[in-house]
Amino acid sequence: MTDPSPPLPRRRYTTLPRKPQRKNGREKFDTLLDALDGLLQFRETSEISLSDLSEAAGVPAASVYHFFPNREALFAALMQRHLDSLPDVSAGSSPNWQSRTEHFLDQLQKQLCASESVMKMRFGPAPGWAVRELLLEDRNRLGLRLLDYLDTDFELPASPRWPERFRVALTIAEGIWSGAYGRFGRIDDFNIDEAKRAVIAYLEYFFGERLPLRIREEEEALLD
Repeated sequence: MTDPSPPLPRRRYTTLPRKPQRKNGREKFDTLLDALDGLLQFRETSEISLSDLSEAAGVPAASVYHFFPNREALFAALMQRHLDSLPDVSAGSSPNWQSRTEHFLDQLQKQLCASESVMKMRFGPAPGWAVRELLLEDRNRLGLRLLDYLDTDFELPASPRWPERFRVALTIAEGIWSGAYGRFGRIDDFNIDEAKRAVIAYLEYFFGERLPLRIREEEEALLD
């Protein structure tokens, strides 16, 4: 069965941070990102300009503009650094897929909420399309990771749409987390639980309440 609605074309961003090649340039680049992270502890993304960053970092404005042609490039660089530093998220070893999914979402939520600056960029208003595209790509990556975890140990029904559906599942979770952050400035326990319930209900619609465990090759050999 084909999806009657074709995917919308992605909106491309045209400005990116200029990544330094030399050691002193990399050090200055990191200093600027550290300063931005510090500013985000007590300001919103919309309240930070390139001149604010220059002042906070003690770096000439010309250097700031050399690396970051605009605010969009600035926040994209910090988000990319965050994504590059994230540890892997596991799904645990429970015998049922629901508990593994909950474990995965719990780990992910704790990682994302460990930094005030990350929460503001990820759950607040996205500061530009560059950050938004990074988040879209990351949700796709996380969805594929959860799919891989479940497919390794459970017999999922055959479907070419699993990558898309798991991406939607992660989008559902982040949507609930974002709503909670927008309302409370944090993700409360109620919405943590609601996100897990919503994701499990969505996936359960496609492959049911129970999934058989996958028999591994070494286990098959013992059965022969």
